[in-house]
Amino acid sequence: MKKIMLLLYLSLLFTSLTFAVTEGVSVSIRFYDKKIYYPESKIQIQVRIINNSSESYSFNSAEIRSYNFNFFVKTLTNVKLPLSEDYQLRQRSNDPVFYRKITLLPGEEYAFNTDLQEYIDITESGIYIVQSRFYPDFQLGYDSGYIESNKLTVSVRPSMELIPELQKQIDIETGEILNQIAMPPDEVVEYFIKARQQGSWNKYFLYLDIEGLLLNHPDLKHKYFRLSEEKQLLMIEEYKIELMNLRVDDDISAIPSSFEITETKYIRDEGTVVVKEYFIYPDYSETKKYTFYLRRYGNIWTIYNYEVRNLGTRQ
Repeated sequence: MKKIMLLLYLSLLFTSLTFAVTEGVSVSIRFYDKKIYYPESKIQIQVRIINNSSESYSFNSAEIRSYNFNFFVKTLTNVKLPLSEDYQLRQRSNDPVFYRKITLLPGEEYAFNTDLQEYIDITESGIYIVQSRFYPDFQLGYDSGYIESNKLTVSVRPSMELIPELQKQIDIETGEILNQIAMPPDEVVEYFIKARQQGSWNKYFLYLDIEGLLLNHPDLKHKYFRLSEEKQLLMIEEYKIELMNLRVDDDISAIPSSFEITETKYIRDEGTVVVKEYFIYPDYSETKKYTFYLRRYGNIWTIYNYEVRNLGTRQ
């Protein structure tokens, strides 16, 4: 590890030599884990420096990536987005730059991931064009030698905070929209239980017929059919909250330590899936038999009712 100070008096001749040496070296950018992006999202970009030349290629790689790299983001109307405040502060710093020398043999590449939001402030939804510049010997106060990357198009959707309904359809792990897909009843039940084990309510509710579950309670059913359509929807939402707080149908929201599907039956649009669920507590364990009742709409099976029976406890 070496330490240098950025010096603004480095010769322009050295810069021209940099361009000569970088012939045959390219920089490529792509999304590391492309998903749905929002203004508050991290946008992970994979940067690859590729030596396509017939000679070895060396450059100084700073510990702080922004000394070697910059991103330029424009709207479709060619309006450039501002650099982030943190990025500008780093570039104005007079602190020493720690770096290491990296040498790429012909055909080799050097790659890393970085967050676009560390360089550029993306505060609004829209479609943007992204391009990077690689400075082999750091960015200086004048036009340092650089290599430009390819361009990416990134679509940023309106903030989830502005669309509460959308939040209920998002896979928290990936940021992607959750959609029901055609699965047999046993796979639906397995998905449902695993979602509860993972603490993912959005996945848990994906194949759960909340209205059907609610209508299994005679008193709630009577109240439900006396309401307007708007108030029925509100009652369903309130029922979901009660489920999440384990104040209603707490058996179906219980989290098993493990489970096994023991039986699956279905004909046409009705099906049942029997599951043994095992619960382990500090002082005892218990096994329960769950029977899930499913109904098919189109090609999608959903759970609309269940029964549970305790098979015994052990100290």
